[in-house]
Amino acid sequence: MTNYAQMDTILVAAAVALLTLACLIIAYNMRRGATDPDTHAGLAYILAANVAMMIGTISLVLHQLFSDSFTALTVAITFHATFMLGAAGILRGMGRAPPHAALALVTLLFIASQGIVARIDPDIRWVILTSLLVNGVICAVFAITLRRAAVRLGRGVDLLVALPFAIMAAVYAVRLLGIVLDLSEPVLAFGVLMTSFALTFALLVWCFTLQTFGNVRLARKLVVERGRAEEASRMKSRFLANMSHEIRTPLNGVLGMTEILRDHDLGPEERRIVGVIHDSGRTLLHLLNDILDLSKVEAGKLVLEETVFSPFDMITSCAELYRIPAAEKQIELDLDIAPALRTGCKGDPHRIVQVLNNLLNNAMKFTQKGRITLRADLARETMAEDASAWLLVSVADTGIGMTDAQAARIFDDFSQAEDSIARRFGGTGLGLAISKRLIGLMGGHISVTTAPGKGTEFHLRLPLTCAPRSALPPVPPLHAPATDPSGSAAATPSLAGMRILLAEDNRTNQLVVQGMLRKEEIALTIVEDGRDAVALDEAIARGEIADFDLFLFDIQMPVMDGPEAFALIRARRAQAGRAPARAAVLSANALPQQMQAYLDMGFLECLSKPVQKARLIAMLGRIARSMEDEARSRARGREQGAGEESLPSPALR
Repeated sequence: MTNYAQMDTILVAAAVALLTLACLIIAYNMRRGATDPDTHAGLAYILAANVAMMIGTISLVLHQLFSDSFTALTVAITFHATFMLGAAGILRGMGRAPPHAALALVTLLFIASQGIVARIDPDIRWVILTSLLVNGVICAVFAITLRRAAVRLGRGVDLLVALPFAIMAAVYAVRLLGIVLDLSEPVLAFGVLMTSFALTFALLVWCFTLQTFGNVRLARKLVVERGRAEEASRMKSRFLANMSHEIRTPLNGVLGMTEILRDHDLGPEERRIVGVIHDSGRTLLHLLNDILDLSKVEAGKLVLEETVFSPFDMITSCAELYRIPAAEKQIELDLDIAPALRTGCKGDPHRIVQVLNNLLNNAMKFTQKGRITLRADLARETMAEDASAWLLVSVADTGIGMTDAQAARIFDDFSQAEDSIARRFGGTGLGLAISKRLIGLMGGHISVTTAPGKGTEFHLRLPLTCAPRSALPPVPPLHAPATDPSGSAAATPSLAGMRILLAEDNRTNQLVVQGMLRKEEIALTIVEDGRDAVALDEAIARGEIADFDLFLFDIQMPVMDGPEAFALIRARRAQAGRAPARAAVLSANALPQQMQAYLDMGFLECLSKPVQKARLIAMLGRIARSMEDEARSRARGREQGAGEESLPSPALR
């Protein structure tokens, strides 16, 4: 074997030492930045392996200061310790506890064998021979074992784990073959340096392997957490839907009965009490709608409409709702709506009105005297007919105002200027938070300028797409009578004699609908579930009772729900060749996606609870008008058919 003093490779050994130092720095920085606990612990073993490798490499650089036997033993032991610590780090990085006792035992046996061989024969050839044999076998075993253990982490990861150990096993095998073949001493000395390079490469690969382990675990954890978040979102949606349904049902009784009471001959004090009950119920309903809107925005499920509307009519109608409350508080309500808004625009007027209502309601709440001013204008970017434009709205009041610190919080969820404001004026702090999110979804911006005692002014800037004035849907003049297609005036269809079947299991809701329709002279039949509605339809088919003009279904009922009953009635009527049934929904399931699903099932209209008498009568009026239109169409068809029969046949002519 070569004398280490004759190895003219100090420069190469120094290069290996520098590479090992670079690996040490990389491992140290990776460990500092590691957030995964297993990766962090695994890199500690890799740092120790770097230190062992550094000691072995330095002993090669300084081999002239030591005997050949000492240098050979030092290199063999430190290189052995390098990949033993590397294997322990890989196992720890995979989330497994390294078998410290087994690894220590193997290391002690290796050192003991090296010492015994050196003691028996001073020729270091045998020391190197045994170290190559043992270390090569250990590296081969590690390559196979760790690859199998890493399969669960991914196909490419297991190869990454096995590669360094496989390369070291191959290097040890080549060096062992060189000794057996008694190759020249420079070649054998170069093999030592190749082992150093292989171990340096392994140190670098181990660092990135552990980082890969951490990334794999993080990705899997993200998948799990995403699944949990999606399940939590589904549970939240189900909870909100159920909560909405359960709260709207008693609210329907509260608001419905107060509407019915208002139609009675009440004294001033009784009418005031009924008004307080009704206003309290409306406040609770407004809070419920705010919570549902906030949850839909957070879940990304709020869908904006895209319809053509008149900004002038929309803003004017919204502001007129506050004329009476302003007069009651002796507050002046000034409107400054620019003529440029008398045009057609595309957007979501419902959500814009919701924002305006929140701003005007806030101004009304916090203003005790003075005035509220609503200004609106349309700033066109170009003069083209279909140009984009900005809707500019400001709502200013002379109310209590706010400090800068208070103004910074008003757009946060469930936040108001301060606790005393909430105690004095009430509210949940959701209106402005929802308004800001709605405006953000529409691509606009909302801001506020305020000062204590000097009032508050909100500024709204919203992008709209201008449309031709002709694209606006026809809107009849205010208080004008409805007209039929021919243009002649026609009164709202009378509901007297209309036959309606109400399928509703809640006794209070039955009384509400019954009370609202009492003065309309409607023939109302009430059943408590869908099965009874199907039974009555079978009686209609047998000719035992007259057909109903409308089936009014609740959705959630015992025995058989509304959609199931309606589907069964439709199927049986179609099979028997009977006229299709007209049906509408009267339900506490008020989410937009639920309403759309009912329309897709074939229901004509959907009315959400709490039911307002005006909305119920309007819906029945639309259905009655469609019935009249169908009757006129059938009459015209019969007249045309009779006229064709009176003409002589072509043969007679």
